[in-house]
Amino acid sequence: IFIGYQVNRNISLKIRNLDQYTEIMQTLINSGVNEVGYVTLLSSKEDELRQQAKEKAIKDVKNAVKSLARSFDVKVGDLYRVSGDPLGNDRAYALEKNVSGSRIRRANIVNDSFEPGNIEIEETIYAVYLID
Repeated sequence: IFIGYQVNRNISLKIRNLDQYTEIMQTLINSGVNEVGYVTLLSSKEDELRQQAKEKAIKDVKNAVKSLARSFDVKVGDLYRVSGDPLGNDRAYALEKNVSGSRIRRANIVNDSFEPGNIEIEETIYAVYLID
């Protein structure tokens, strides 16, 4: 039984002014588009934001190490090892701290308007300190 055709067309749009997102999405829907997927948000300031996130992660690690050392009545020694990647078998000894980042949330439809979602920049620092 022939019911009809399904036609798909992929297009890619680059919007430099995010304030236009709602209007563009509404125009697409009004013109007959009934499915939108793979909305990807990127920031022109990603490198700068990633550096800020890394600095915050490092600061958080240092504060957490000091707090843990006080709790265990020990003194923090030298930094033994640090990495942005898990430290292998030493992971049990690693202090991990996350700062919000590079997850992309889906676009939402709210009250007949479209919201593009959020960009999160995340950096993780793994550190091992010696104790005295």
